[in-house]
Amino acid sequence: MSHFFQQIEAALLPTAANYAPEGTEAKAVAHQWLHALAYDFCR
Repeated sequence: MSHFFQQIEAALLPTAANYAPEGTEAKAVAHQWLHALAYDFCR
């Protein structure tokens, strides 16, 4: 993973932890958000 994405992931993790369903890692939520942003699924 590029340094840029690592920085973004680190910035998102604290917030993602608040939205992660029980049994789900915050990292998975952050990755979903990044994917949505990268592929313009936020509309």
